[in-house]
Amino acid sequence: MRHSEVSTQAVMAEFMAAGHFQRHIRRMRRAALSRRNALLAGWPRGLDEVGELPSVAAGLHLTVRVNSLARERQLLAQARAADVEINGLSDYWLTHSSTPVDQRCGLVLGFAAVPETDIAAALTRLRQAWQG
Repeated sequence: MRHSEVSTQAVMAEFMAAGHFQRHIRRMRRAALSRRNALLAGWPRGLDEVGELPSVAAGLHLTVRVNSLARERQLLAQARAADVEINGLSDYWLTHSSTPVDQRCGLVLGFAAVPETDIAAALTRLRQAWQG
């Protein structure tokens, strides 16, 4: 089924007309900003073959460039061992892309559904795994 039921649409329309949707969006924007700031504040700096965090004003993910596929895979394995979920940017590229493999590398950091305290704890574990 491609469309929601009429009753669901009516409830959503009332939700929006009453201003609840706008309040929800504002609350989610504040939450995303706080989580992004926690990530930016705690990110380990000066990692070999890892670029700087980008300057971003909005969003729910960040990408950080890594110089090679081997280094990306190493960082991902260390993150998994530290019980931190990070995705490799290279996994998002088409297999037959004309871009060289080592130019497709990076880390995809999602923070939308992670509370700030969990972000801080995960970054502490990453620093230990990556710099230790």
